[in-house]
Amino acid sequence: MPLLRLTFALALTVINVLIVAPVRAQIPPNQIRSLAWSPDGTHLAVGTIHEAVLYDRENLNTPITLHETILDVGGISAIGWQLGGTGIALARYDGIISLWDIPTQTRLLVLRGAVGAVNGAAWGGANRVATIGDDWRMRLYDALTGNLLADNFKHQARGLGAFWQPGGDRILTIAADNRALLWNGATGEGYTNPQTNIARVYAGAWQTDGERYITGSADGIVRTYQANGAPEGSLRKHTRRILAVGFKDGEAISMDESGLVVVWDGREAEFDLTIALPDGDLPRLAAIRPDGDEIAVVGAANVVYRYALPGGEPLTPLTPLTPLLVPPTAP
Repeated sequence: MPLLRLTFALALTVINVLIVAPVRAQIPPNQIRSLAWSPDGTHLAVGTIHEAVLYDRENLNTPITLHETILDVGGISAIGWQLGGTGIALARYDGIISLWDIPTQTRLLVLRGAVGAVNGAAWGGANRVATIGDDWRMRLYDALTGNLLADNFKHQARGLGAFWQPGGDRILTIAADNRALLWNGATGEGYTNPQTNIARVYAGAWQTDGERYITGSADGIVRTYQANGAPEGSLRKHTRRILAVGFKDGEAISMDESGLVVVWDGREAEFDLTIALPDGDLPRLAAIRPDGDEIAVVGAANVVYRYALPGGEPLTPLTPLTPLLVPPTAP
């Protein structure tokens, strides 16, 4: 019997190695994990395993690099620029959120409490940070003290994104429970008008004036809403999962994982084009600039390709810096 137990234990060890090791080996040290435009559209943040690289559109050759010490292999899962400020929130797959001051490249605070990956971070008015992730909870933090102000459990599956209303106090969260929820940014309480879709909601954004928001889901349907959550309509042309949504001059823009970009006129597709990445690569991440004039796209090649909208003209691509193997400070 002892021999049988030993043989069984060795077999389990081999199974664990076969299952766990390949998952970690698939993620290279500098793989791009997240993208986010600054609220004014002047900078693009690119999150990798150990760092966020912040590119100035007017000076691409001298990016700012913020280094994170990350034990979990997943890296930076979400990025939230501070509205009206100089900060940025870097959310991680190990549940930690670091708040940074960009001009001094200083980590200000570390927020804890999440279990699993934090897939959405939004830094809004009155120094509040909202997060959502794998543990389904929307958390609201004080960005000055790190205190947890609210911990709500309204989503019924993992959260996939968080977005703070420009000039307002509403928070939009999207999740794998097919819902987009609105929250009060002052109290962390949810509003009573959740919007239910028929597929996971993968993309969301506010209009720059905060008067409307937009979502995109796995079934290819794009939906727009008034700021109070009242639905405006469903936009149907995509047949693949939506990667990014936004607005341009008051009209919706959307991109799906096949590379199809649609500029909408009301509920009709006014203009569309297909972005073809080099060497037949397919998009896996995308972010539309807040003014709708540009889209950043990442495929398997780990390069940030940039295209002007609505015409799709290629712009200078970005290749993030190689991260430090041993970053200088730990959270």
